[in-house]
Amino acid sequence: MGTFTALTRSLGHHCVKNSKSYNLPNPYIYSNGHQYQTHRTLILESLSSETVRLRSLSDSDSGIVEVNLDRPAAKNSIGKEMLRGLRNAFETIESDESAQVVLICSSVPKVFCAGADLKERKTMTPSEVQNFVNSLRSTFSFIELQWWVPCPHMDELCIFCSNSSSSDMHEILTALLYNAICDLLFKDLSFACSQLLQNFPPVLQPKNALRVPTVAVIEGVALGGGLEMALSCDLRICGEDAVLGLPETGLAIIPGAGGTQRLPRLVGKSLAKELIFTGRKIGGREAMPMGLANYSVPAGEAHSKALEIAREIIQKGPIAIRMAKKAINEGLEIDLPSALELEEDCYEQILNTKDRLEGLAAFAEKRKPRCADPSAMWVFMQSSFRDFSGQERNSI
Repeated sequence: MGTFTALTRSLGHHCVKNSKSYNLPNPYIYSNGHQYQTHRTLILESLSSETVRLRSLSDSDSGIVEVNLDRPAAKNSIGKEMLRGLRNAFETIESDESAQVVLICSSVPKVFCAGADLKERKTMTPSEVQNFVNSLRSTFSFIELQWWVPCPHMDELCIFCSNSSSSDMHEILTALLYNAICDLLFKDLSFACSQLLQNFPPVLQPKNALRVPTVAVIEGVALGGGLEMALSCDLRICGEDAVLGLPETGLAIIPGAGGTQRLPRLVGKSLAKELIFTGRKIGGREAMPMGLANYSVPAGEAHSKALEIAREIIQKGPIAIRMAKKAINEGLEIDLPSALELEEDCYEQILNTKDRLEGLAAFAEKRKPRCADPSAMWVFMQSSFRDFSGQERNSI
């Protein structure tokens, strides 16, 4: 497996630096595997949802987008329709380059999200439940920044090689990667990358994600899947009357939409185990000291505080904010030397932007920077790099 990892990193490094047609992003190169989700997700139809509403703010708040949960009869519990609505909302935001910050809120008083719709779940078969939970996990992961979704289980890759063992598959993958690297060194990189993608379609599956900061605005109940959705956000603002918890063990199951992984990353392993083992609920006042919330404010003021933070963010360089999110989220999942290299790559992506030059000019002139409209900033994921001739070129 060490050989496989080394070869992957080597190829991926050159892909990121030099690719003309296939810019393979760093998260796969440096992945530890366990952070990614499998490809078994529920297909969500492109239908409008009455339970999730999008609202783009205007004027001085332009760039702030609100995702409002609106299912009062069920306390915003997540069923198939709401899950479809959430996914569609996040994909809509991701395709809108003018979006700079996302607030996930509730239109229902004293409720953020009560978790999964257990009444609906009673009607599901075990297979349907598994598909639903996988889709829920995938949707929440979409809120974070994960660019590639390698399958974490080698046995699952054996579908490409019937009657092959995992060790056989390791050898096959290593050989194919070795051939791709030879193509990289002696032929054309775009051909090498195309061969890699053709040979490993489910291993290197491109996946978009929300690149902009997300803020969970929690007033009232946030339990089970509702808390797991908040955990996947970059920031969490709680009202003091909020009630947070992962009570799944009381139903003889475990948090299945990221709770067992994201909670310990925020509050530490020991406290996360206590909260999950006991299913204990905590109040909004407790959430901030333990690291579960960024702010705990008087009841009814969480939205105002979140809006205040969002207004600060939209005044900053939008490209820098997105690349900072990328560097932090992905860097925490890898070793420090690789994370520092990731940071270097993210910094390089910013060097040739007009925003950086505007920031320097604004500092020298003692004024606020006037950053470019993010809708024109597809360049933020591109960089100036050198092709095989050694001449610098811009990918746009």
